[in-house]
Amino acid sequence: MGQKVNSLGIRVGINRTWSSKWYDWNKKSYSRWLVEDQKIRSYLVNVFQKENVLVGHIEVKRSKGKVFVSFPVLLPETFKNIDELNSSSNVAFWTSFFNKNPKMEALEKSIFSWLKKPTHIKIEYAKSYLRDSVLLARHVALQLEGRVSVRNILKGCLDESRKEQTVRGIRIQCSGRLDGVEMAKNVWIKDGQVPLHTLHATIDYATSSAYTIYGVCGVKAWICFNPDPTFSNIEKS
Repeated sequence: MGQKVNSLGIRVGINRTWSSKWYDWNKKSYSRWLVEDQKIRSYLVNVFQKENVLVGHIEVKRSKGKVFVSFPVLLPETFKNIDELNSSSNVAFWTSFFNKNPKMEALEKSIFSWLKKPTHIKIEYAKSYLRDSVLLARHVALQLEGRVSVRNILKGCLDESRKEQTVRGIRIQCSGRLDGVEMAKNVWIKDGQVPLHTLHATIDYATSSAYTIYGVCGVKAWICFNPDPTFSNIEKS
């Protein structure tokens, strides 16, 4: 029986860092700050989910009483580029968030109202859902909720991965009552190289849940990126 290990946690200190970067000498504050980080992530995901926006890995940093939050977002498929946001009801929303206008400040103030700490948010625009495993897992989950065939979903992700030069390989696994079958099953697809046992491999991993009318379906996504040249030079030396 194989022993499964989280692909992110086992690589911390090798080629990954923590998603929450802070340190406090008072051990009693650790649990409180941990809960705050989780609330920040849940709040931001809910805010952008209402606008049909996918949110990637959220990094939280604390320094001198301030909180710095950064994460990538993926626009809906109808908007391939920010410049194409014309004649749409969401123009004001998008232009305000990506241009650091009042809407972004309002979001920071809303977090400050219950966090009681100055918060600074930095958003990055992701051109593809294959730039982040969270975006990939959530993309597959949304397609399952939209009653798209699981085979078509996985095939579409496979075709897109072959167009990305930075992607070395992907692996996606879906489980549950897929396509409304009576018995739960597992369907997975793999393309390229995804060496999970190689610790120096740059692998991104995430999970998501699809809430369908047939029940909850689980999604797991692995993305193996091409090695960083600077890291390779350090390793050889």
